[in-house]
Amino acid sequence: MVNPILLIAIPLFVAFSIPILNLLWKKSIPWVVLFTILFNFIGIVDIMENAIKEPILVVLGGWSPPWGINLAIDPLGAFFAFIIILVSLFVYIYIFYNNMYPAPLEKFSILYLLVMMGAIGMVLTGDIFNMFVFLEITAIASYGLSAIRGDAKGSEGAFKYLIIGSISSSFVLIGIMFLYGHIGSLNIAHIAQNIDKINPYILGVTFVMFLLGFGVESELFPLNIWVPDAYTGAPHFVTSLFSGMVSKAGIYALIRLFYILFGFSHFSWILMILAFLTLFMAELSALTQTDLKRLLSYSSIGQMGLATLGFGMGTYLGFVGGLFQLFNHAISKVLLFLITGY
Repeated sequence: MVNPILLIAIPLFVAFSIPILNLLWKKSIPWVVLFTILFNFIGIVDIMENAIKEPILVVLGGWSPPWGINLAIDPLGAFFAFIIILVSLFVYIYIFYNNMYPAPLEKFSILYLLVMMGAIGMVLTGDIFNMFVFLEITAIASYGLSAIRGDAKGSEGAFKYLIIGSISSSFVLIGIMFLYGHIGSLNIAHIAQNIDKINPYILGVTFVMFLLGFGVESELFPLNIWVPDAYTGAPHFVTSLFSGMVSKAGIYALIRLFYILFGFSHFSWILMILAFLTLFMAELSALTQTDLKRLLSYSSIGQMGLATLGFGMGTYLGFVGGLFQLFNHAISKVLLFLITGY
């Protein structure tokens, strides 16, 4: 089996090697990035096959959980990693085939690999602080990709994304601080085992912190006001990446913490109300749009709300339906956003 850490380490290594390649052999950069993503795709297929049989635990640094950093890959995490890498590969093949690299090539390639690597790390890590670190990597790379063309429209969308994303990251960090202060561990499984030690009111505040934090990347109402401008201002293939991949990493973090740490019975009604409002407001807003990318942006928000509604039900069919909706959304919206480039 491919070591799961390679899905994170190799894109990171290649991203930091691109400046050297840019000096020595610039024409090789697109090929190197393509083969890196292909390796990740082959690797996640292998890992997914093994994770279905038995969850995979990878201990890093020689320290066992809950004190050490680890990757914890179960079927859910492997499924989301598969979506992330599949979308990354599909969009990059489109860029590669049509030679649509925005200048400068080396900066775009670095940001592309970092946003993929960060999203993969979010869904594979078993440590809540590292989930936050990977969230930051994904977000910062996304800001850069959103403004990669350097025009006014893209810069405006990226700036709104940056401001809201920075505030949301602070909420996630505060939530992590509450958990660590009461349990003394950052390991998600260990926190789940000791969650009863936390005062219910503190637990409720922690849930709100994570909802405000991860809800931005999950495109939940009313935290999604950045989406139409960021999606419209970015190049169409970058928008495809955001809709098909980045939003999936955000919703994964939300449902992982919702089910494992907080439980269905306590906060499901909050998630379902927000999901319904997300779906209703987004589809209502889409009806008045005349710009195709902006219309698809609102449609993308609404579909994320529909998937979240399934997860919020807390039933088997609701959960499976949510996963099916996310996969359908990842494929269909990527294709629709790519069409806007013609």
